[in-house]
Amino acid sequence: MAVGILAGLALLAALLVPMGGSGASGRDAAAADDQGVERPGLSRSTPSPSMSAAASDPDAEPKGLAPRSVTGLQEPAGLPGSGGSFSVRARRITLSATSSEPIGVVGYLVPTSRDRPSGTVTGVGTSWSMSTLVYGRPDYAQMFMQAGPSGATITCTITVDGRVTEQRSSAGPYGQLFCQG
Repeated sequence: MAVGILAGLALLAALLVPMGGSGASGRDAAAADDQGVERPGLSRSTPSPSMSAAASDPDAEPKGLAPRSVTGLQEPAGLPGSGGSFSVRARRITLSATSSEPIGVVGYLVPTSRDRPSGTVTGVGTSWSMSTLVYGRPDYAQMFMQAGPSGATITCTITVDGRVTEQRSSAGPYGQLFCQG
């Protein structure tokens, strides 16, 4: 028990003894604040060399990461691997519009199509159709149409892999039509 008490006292004494020595003027134990006023008992902290050489060198390669330069191309550092998702199945979508009179304008949006993601088609006559491959989850496409002054009915149909997912018809003069499927 006496050994434990002596060790505790030695630790307490080590904490209470000022570090860094003292000079006759007290300048070593004192530090000046930002305005140049000297305050006794304050010591300025100096940065310690705690950073490793690799961390201070921006061109050093971290261990375990892929190299930044591959055949002269600059690529960001990161873990090596390959990308791409091969589990997303492509689906065939067909957008179509029919009417007894010429259709003025057909607008469509197919965000996951690689070759025909959006468009506006004019002067299509009495029928129009477009097919493309889509990826992801349903609600693959949207179509926008408007009937003319005669009010002839326009019918839009969206099929995914041969199955009709949406079919609507306009009504009345200048009837607007929106299909999503």
